[in-house]
Amino acid sequence: MSPSKVTTVDFGTYQNTVNGELRGGKNVYHGINPSTKEELWPVPVATTQDVEDAVKAANAAFPAWSRTPFEKRVEMIKKYQELYNGYEKELTDLITKECGKPRQFAAFEIAGANAFFNHHCKLKMPEEVVEDDEKIITTRYTPLGVVAAICPWNCEYR
Repeated sequence: MSPSKVTTVDFGTYQNTVNGELRGGKNVYHGINPSTKEELWPVPVATTQDVEDAVKAANAAFPAWSRTPFEKRVEMIKKYQELYNGYEKELTDLITKECGKPRQFAAFEIAGANAFFNHHCKLKMPEEVVEDDEKIITTRYTPLGVVAAICPWNCEYR
């Protein structure tokens, strides 16, 4: 099966996505290529309203998502991986510029993400039942809700 590509991806223009809507911003940051000190593309800074809207949309989507069977989620990860693999060269170029890495190390990072996809698609989430004369304990994995994360990165920005 050959990798698919989404024809609308532009690796020189960046926007925030909130509830499927692309959003720019009044304030932007520019990354700096650590190898060349070249200023990179503008990236919009999310506003408080962007964050509030994203959390609201995620909370609205959660009930349906929490009922999505595990097997369907794995299928969705595999579909995303297929799309991701269609952009191997572009993603390698992006990491090379953003982090100043030699191309071979950036390509290794892209391959590493594929290893994570493969690992997570092989995971099982079995229900475990422990019983004795007094009690029954059932352990099952269930979605808990919306999570926010601040993901630091080691690239230079100004």
